[in-house]
Amino acid sequence: MPRTTARSARSARCTCNPGFMILAVILFTLGIYSIAAGFIAQFNYAAAGPVLVWYLIGVVLIAIAKMAKWKSFTSCPAHTM
Repeated sequence: MPRTTARSARSARCTCNPGFMILAVILFTLGIYSIAAGFIAQFNYAAAGPVLVWYLIGVVLIAIAKMAKWKSFTSCPAHTM
């Protein structure tokens, strides 16, 4: 896939999908919240179970958010990766 130059990127019309971008922002927020909750649970619980669950949920949500973000501007000529 050829890269576009800066001049052609500025003149290209944006075709990003705003629905996927909003979904990605929401999932990123929930993922960071889950990782923070796991960090807090690390100091409040004696067992490691709830801590690992929070961390796992956070990592999975961030991974899904990253995929939604890629999907939102994959075919956009104005925003090259």
